Amino acid sequence: FTHVEKRMNHTGWQLKIADMLQTNVTDEIVIENQDLDMIAGLSEAGISAKIRLQSLWKDAIFAVIEELECEITETCDSCGKEYQRAVNVQDYSAKYVLSVDEDEPEEEVLLIDQRNGIIDLWELVYHAIKMQEPFVKRCPDCENKEISDDDQDLEERE
Repeated sequence: FTHVEKRMNHTGWQLKIADMLQTNVTDEIVIENQDLDMIAGLSEAGISAKIRLQSLWKDAIFAVIEELECEITETCDSCGKEYQRAVNVQDYSAKYVLSVDEDEPEEEVLLIDQRNGIIDLWELVYHAIKMQEPFVKRCPDCENKEISDDDQDLEERE
């Protein structure tokens, strides 16, 4: 077992990983202020993240988003006002594989582009951000108003 840490060169969201599949290594990727078109309302600051990749055997890579931060412009479902929602993700993981096994347990599985020896990190990042999306979007004012309304309801019942 060898443990090697290095920064990999990445172009946009694609990452060359063919060499990782040859040996058992761990690499860390740092992404700063990267844009992702699929995320509507992403602020100009883009996405910043720290992602750890670990090769598993010769046909899989385990990816963990250790930290991810971005801001998204949302519209409040209560008052209709636009606001900035901070997104913070920690410890979101997925496995990149050469082929998907139908018998494999349900988990986040993404495909390695075998011909070019690359993985596309955008899909991992997109899913991590989408998992943080609230069911009901409320600006801080409406969120605070709802909390104080709940407190008032409790007081009236006592």
